[in-house]
Amino acid sequence: MMKIHLISAALAAATLIAGCGGSVGNAPMRKFTVSEANLAGATGKTDGEIVGPGSGLVVLQLEPAGGLPAPLSGDTATIGVDHMWFDVDNPGRFSVKLDEAALADVFDVAIIDANGKVLMQANRAHTVASVDLPRGRYFMRATAVPGALDVALVMSWFGGDAGLANAAAVAQLATGNCNGCNLRGANLVNATLRGANLANADLRGAIAFRAPGGLALLPGEVFKLLLGADVLGVDATGANLAGAALSGAWLSGSGSRGALLSGANLSAATVTDTWLAHADLTGTNLSNGDFSRSTMVRAVMRGANLANARFVGTDLSGVDLAGANLENANFSGAKLDGAAWPDGRICAPRSVTTCQ
Repeated sequence: MMKIHLISAALAAATLIAGCGGSVGNAPMRKFTVSEANLAGATGKTDGEIVGPGSGLVVLQLEPAGGLPAPLSGDTATIGVDHMWFDVDNPGRFSVKLDEAALADVFDVAIIDANGKVLMQANRAHTVASVDLPRGRYFMRATAVPGALDVALVMSWFGGDAGLANAAAVAQLATGNCNGCNLRGANLVNATLRGANLANADLRGAIAFRAPGGLALLPGEVFKLLLGADVLGVDATGANLAGAALSGAWLSGSGSRGALLSGANLSAATVTDTWLAHADLTGTNLSNGDFSRSTMVRAVMRGANLANARFVGTDLSGVDLAGANLENANFSGAKLDGAAWPDGRICAPRSVTTCQ
């Protein structure tokens, strides 16, 4: 259900930020860097973390019904349905608007109380919906469109600061030269990364994507839901990310508007557990990098250098590798169905590790 990357799915790693469990009355201390696997499950109100005010960005990976689980998604419900428990500390309002881009992957979004009563539901028939929520515990349910092809990102912003980000480093990034910067857990939403020097930077758990409407919460708003056109991939075209640590970062957006990383240098970078679906990696240097367990569905890597790179357990379904250098690349456990191989083959459905 939930996940995060340098969503930035280039820099937004999106640090999954969730809240600690505990009753609302006890005012639980919320924390960042909580993955989908840590969230409370579909049947347990105390099984795992509960998100809420100050929990930051929570990203659910909504897999199509009948499909395969996304890498390390840690689903809190079943394939095709995701649940997210959350607390309301003070009475507030939740609103959602489903655009056509969101409706291509998401069948409905519902808010349900702790007793299982549906309080609000948005779908194609009712694309705009809202609900006033008293103090208490609720869960959001998102359901995939039957027959959907792609994993959809369902991103919730609860506000708050990661507390790990180095403000001076974020300011330095604005200059375009951030060699070796400590940007761990940084909120880089709408930051300019195009052509930036981020060699050897620590971007673990950072969130880097473009949100046209920004992340600011309205007064009394419990959380903001980002779907479809609300999220665009980060633009890191031509950036130098050689040796950067991007574990758990979100470096791209959702849908077909993935990260722009064409011509970037990601050599020897650690880009594990990162969302790079639909990313444009044309001509990118990925040599000696580790992209294990990441989601790179339908990424374009035409002419890219993948020599000695690791893609262990990575979802490379539908990826375009025309003209790419795969010398000594490790695809152990990688999903390759529909991938366009350098020799012109299209990998058969359910291809894993090798292109069948």
